[in-house]
This record gives sequence, structure tokens and C-alpha cells, in this order.
Amino acid sequence: MNPGTTIKSSSLPTVITGKSSATLRPDSGLGEKLSAETLRTAREEFEKEYLTRKLEEHDWNVSKTAESIEVERSNLHRKMKAYGIMPQK
Repeated sequence: MNPGTTIKSSSLPTVITGKSSATLRPDSGLGEKLSAETLRTAREEFEKEYLTRKLEEHDWNVSKTAESIEVERSNLHRKMKAYGIMPQK
């Protein structure tokens, strides 16, 4: 269904190319975050998940995690407490 004689990658649907940032993949979990009532709630949900994943990446080492995400360790501890993120080790 291409008007020309040559099919270009730009003619392909984003489902095939995967190049559209606006495409929501079912497994991304982004759709759930977009259902938040307020911007503040969405930001908090994202931040909690982001911090949890980063802590897991660094084997729950708060110092290494804080360094990798470029925040003060005390700030990371404060956010963990606020979001109810409990250290796993």
C-alpha cells in the first residue's frame, strides 16, 4: 500500500520499525503511569519505580546508586523513606 514503486523504511508502520516514541508497547507499563490523576502523582510513581530499579541494578548499594544517578546519598535515603522503599539487603 505504498504510493511509489519503492518501499522505504519511512513507509513502514511504527509497529514494524519501532522508531516512534509515541507508540505505547503493552509491556512498557507506561499506560498505567499515564492514568495518574495528577502530574505530581505520575512523577512520584515514576520516581519510585526508577529508584527501585536503580537500587536493584546496584545490588541495593545506596552509595553506588546515589553516585550513578548523581544525587546526594542523604537525598536518596530521604526519597526511599518517603516512597516506602525498603533496602533488600
